[in-house]
Parts: sequence; C-alpha cells; structure tokens
Amino acid sequence: IFMLILTGYILKKYFIKEDYFWDIVEKLVYYLLLPTLLIKSIVSSDLNSIALGDFTLALVMPTFVLCLILVLYQKYYKMDNANFTSIFQGSIRYNSYVLLSMLLIMLPENGMLFFGIITIFMIVSTNLLSVLILSIYDKNGHKFQWKITFKKIILNPLILSSIVGLVLNLLGFGLPEIVNNYFTHLSHSALSLSLLAVGAGLKIKTLSSDKVSIVVPTVIKLLILPIFYFVTFYFIPLEDNLKIAIMIYGSVPTAGNAYILAKQMGGNYELMASIITVTTLVSILTMPIVIYLLV
Repeated sequence: IFMLILTGYILKKYFIKEDYFWDIVEKLVYYLLLPTLLIKSIVSSDLNSIALGDFTLALVMPTFVLCLILVLYQKYYKMDNANFTSIFQGSIRYNSYVLLSMLLIMLPENGMLFFGIITIFMIVSTNLLSVLILSIYDKNGHKFQWKITFKKIILNPLILSSIVGLVLNLLGFGLPEIVNNYFTHLSHSALSLSLLAVGAGLKIKTLSSDKVSIVVPTVIKLLILPIFYFVTFYFIPLEDNLKIAIMIYGSVPTAGNAYILAKQMGGNYELMASIITVTTLVSILTMPIVIYLLV
C-alpha cells in the first residue's frame, strides 16, 4: 500500500507533474471505479454475519468523545482559531483510499462490507462536524451554505453506492452476470489508482513551520484515537473481524480533501496540507504497530 503511495509521489514529482492529470485520476476513482467496487462487493456480502448495531456504536462513540475533548481544550486554552480548525479536521477525518486498501488486504471476505458501513456513518458525521467547527471558529466572515454542503455529503458517490449495495443485499437481489463482470473489470484498477493519487497529493516541500500544530493532530489521529477504540471494546464486545476493521479505521491518516474544506472556509489550509502529509508518512510506521498491539 505504502509503496503505491510512494510511487504516486515520485510520479507527480518527477514524471507526471501536471495537476490536471491527477485531478482526473482522482475523479475517475471517486465517481466511477470505487462506487462500482462497493456495489459489487456489498451485494454479495453476508449481512447476517455481523452485529451491525454494536459495530456502528463502537465506531461512532470514540470520535464524538474526541470531538468534545478538542472543543473543551480550545475553550480553555484558546489557540489560534484557524489552526484549531485544521487540528480538529486532522484529528477526526480519515483517508478512504488507505482505509479501503487495508480492509481488503486484512479482511478480504468482509472488508468491502465494513468499508461501506463505515462510509455511510463516518463520512457524514466527520464532514458535518468539520463544517460545524469551521463555521463556529471562522472569524473572517466566510459564509457557508449548509444546505449545499449537506447535499454534497448526502450525494457523495461512496455513500450512495454503499446504500445501493446494502439495499440490493437486503432485498436479496444479486447483480446480473453481465453487470457483475462489467463492475469487476472496472474495479480492478480502483485501489492502485486511488493510492497513486494519495501519493501525488503529498506536499513534503511545503510543510508548515508550526511543528506543534502538526505533531498534535498526528499523535491524536494515529495514536490516541486508536487507543480510544481499544478501550471501547471493553464496553462493547465485538468479534475479532469487527475489532480489526475498527482499529484500521482508527489508525489511517487524515483525509486529503480536508485541505479543500479548510481553504473554502477560512481554515489554515497550509497547516492542513502539512497535517495530511505528515499523518500519511507517519502512518507507514504506526498503522502496523497499532493494529498488531491493540487487536
């Protein structure tokens, strides 16, 4: 996985330097390749094999607890608002491409189903929480239209394809063979291209000089949040596969599109870019260790 990310970085730095090329690659993955992979995999999954309610509760609770702690910290210590919004996003948002790749490697039978469930609940919640925090702590008068934002989140192709797959599964409808084969061929390149795009998005040369504001969300995202999930398992017993899926989710780096949101809503987008880059690079070391020690 991380060799593919490194390959994307090298390609962007030395060979295919045009930003528009990588924008097209990411759109292709986001709007076509990953949705077809999600639908195909979820339709054929066994929903009865997982405790959906417990899984969802264990997934959501630690993130909301962490959000509350971050807001209370800001209330009493009052760091720069723009920096805080980037630290907040860096602490709770997750990279879908790395998550999906890890789930499929470690949980090949149900990894795609777990990804679909995580997508439905966590993309919505982490995006809305991020928009809320950016709106509250923006002091520059940026206006943000909640209806448009919510519509974009709900119409997220990963969310929609997950819902379609789950509905078809629950109704007992399989995909016709020709559609299944078509989706199979389309989805073959999804993971490779998505990880190359992650690597191409790394901005190593433009790391912020504010080291503390980079280190804090990196530690929170890659260490503290996984520990929160580990503690949750004592209160919500889960099967091993569900624990592994949650620990993978808790230990992946920060989402690349957090940079776009920070830039749109008056956050410190340069700091956000640095947090994304550092969490991605550091997770090369922390993900295997965290998953091994805490599962």
